[in-house]
Amino acid sequence: MTIDYESKMDAIISKYPSVEETAEMMTIVCDANHISKNFRTFTWRNAQAQLIHQDIGIYLGLGKLQSDIDDSLTDVKDKREDTSEPVYGFGDPHEDKVHTLDDIKDFRDTFLDAIIGKCNAFFLRFGTTPIEAITWTKQKKLGHNQVKYAKECQSAEYHAVMMQTDCAEEHSKHVQDLSYQINGLAAKLKTASQPAVKQYSMFEKDVVNSQIKLADKAKVAEQKQFEQPIIQK
Repeated sequence: MTIDYESKMDAIISKYPSVEETAEMMTIVCDANHISKNFRTFTWRNAQAQLIHQDIGIYLGLGKLQSDIDDSLTDVKDKREDTSEPVYGFGDPHEDKVHTLDDIKDFRDTFLDAIIGKCNAFFLRFGTTPIEAITWTKQKKLGHNQVKYAKECQSAEYHAVMMQTDCAEEHSKHVQDLSYQINGLAAKLKTASQPAVKQYSMFEKDVVNSQIKLADKAKVAEQKQFEQPIIQK
């Protein structure tokens, strides 16, 4: 099935105009790679993935700042200080915080639109998610920075952002795989706990059989626990 990349990219740019330049550069890089496989593009692609990851970090940081100011304004209202007269010669600190809060909301909207647009363009042109691009290794062993990225992308707030993109499903699957890698669960879930081979007395056999049953129950419980993406709160 042939994908109409041009039409799909035009639709992304139409909905998220701020990503037009980045989207066009992604297209150029991909087209150059298709012309010659010797034209290396992984470094540029991964740099774009890192930028998207950093954009999400800024967006989440602004959310924390917004929440802090909201809490501060709530405290002021609870104490009925929002109606008090400002000190002569100075601005009203309550009004200043309200204006700042409005600015932060605008900043967050701008970042969120850019993040979704970039993610959709990235997924369309490179066929992978940003977090997968910056955590992929040939040896399946995560380095220091890759572990850092993997842990950051597992927060509930990060997950909520990515669920608004075209690569939501693929992102969830990869985050689950990263959770297994970080916690060493992949091998653990594949290997059942078995007793050593030896001659047992009747009493020992009863004990060992009980241990096997308990281990099997624990294994089933673990498998059910990790069927869904692990999102840290």
